[in-house]
Amino acid sequence: MDLQSLSVLRKYINVVDHKTGSIKLKVAMSALSDPTVKKIIAQFKDNKLPKAILDTHINIFTQTLTLKYDISIIDPKDFEEILATKDNTKFLSLAEKYHSILTA
Repeated sequence: MDLQSLSVLRKYINVVDHKTGSIKLKVAMSALSDPTVKKIIAQFKDNKLPKAILDTHINIFTQTLTLKYDISIIDPKDFEEILATKDNTKFLSLAEKYHSILTA
């Protein structure tokens, strides 16, 4: 997975609720027309979730995605920061930190 491509997703999501172990994201419908997002979705489509992601729930009516995650693997502060930061350098630093853990 190209981390720079993955960073494109950040402009389409907002963290709307975060409790330790569960984070809810609002996803902009415009994401579906972005070719990079389509490519990322295709890459994830037929693969297992990383072991740190315990469950996902998509609500098409509210355009939200809820991720339940293992706090022993992902630090809750890091998880929100990686999804919410507008700083690309910060994103890449956190993404690199977790990339090998999440893809193992």
